[in-house]
Amino acid sequence: MRDGKIVTVYLRADTAREGFTRAQDTVAMMAMICLPLITGAMVRGALNIEGFRESNPVREEDFLVMKIVKCLLELSLQMGSQSNGNA
Repeated sequence: MRDGKIVTVYLRADTAREGFTRAQDTVAMMAMICLPLITGAMVRGALNIEGFRESNPVREEDFLVMKIVKCLLELSLQMGSQSNGNA
């Protein structure tokens, strides 16, 4: 993440189910996709998407929306740090 790369972590299905109740047993998180928020050379945070399908953890449309949100958040963080530096 420090390099600004999007990271996908795949979880073992049986481990992923440990935190679920009986009512949630049919839904188990299969992967976590992490999109780092970076301004300048600093990681400011991350957006995480939980995936529930084995082959493609999230729909492509959802992933693209999250990438847009990531860019907007990075822009707002950058603008905020610039305005604080000029004040």
